[in-house]
Amino acid sequence: MGYGKICTEPQVPVQVVLMDDRAVVPKRATPGSSGYDLYPLEETTLPPGAVTPVSTGVAMAVPRGYELQVRPRSGMSLKLPQVRVANAPGTVDSDYRDEIRVLFHNMGQEPVTLPAGKAMAQLVVQKVETLAFRLLDGWTEEHATGRMYGGFGSTDVK
Repeated sequence: MGYGKICTEPQVPVQVVLMDDRAVVPKRATPGSSGYDLYPLEETTLPPGAVTPVSTGVAMAVPRGYELQVRPRSGMSLKLPQVRVANAPGTVDSDYRDEIRVLFHNMGQEPVTLPAGKAMAQLVVQKVETLAFRLLDGWTEEHATGRMYGGFGSTDVK
């Protein structure tokens, strides 16, 4: 199986606009990759402690019923552990049409520079279901679960 083979996997059509000559269409590193790499439009320095939006120069029309999730790349997390995608996973909604920018948080004490043209984050497509809410006055016996109440750590072993 090589890159020259015709793709028979289901594909979600996404229209892309490159808003700058330096912008790169997101692409998968390998045929088995689930994420599509995003690239910074230009070299960007992340100040220590700051959350900084990084431009990609890419805008997309995601079909209704889908979202794109902006996620960290494992290689970047390993090489630059002080730099995190601030709102991972970020969401690109189906009705958003502006430039995709990635929010990075430099948790370190020194500035970090992201070079232009080197993959910095990835996009993963996700099907989105629509919820139909039904308002209740409270829980009845049919809703009872073994847990019911308790949050944050309530299922930890004591």
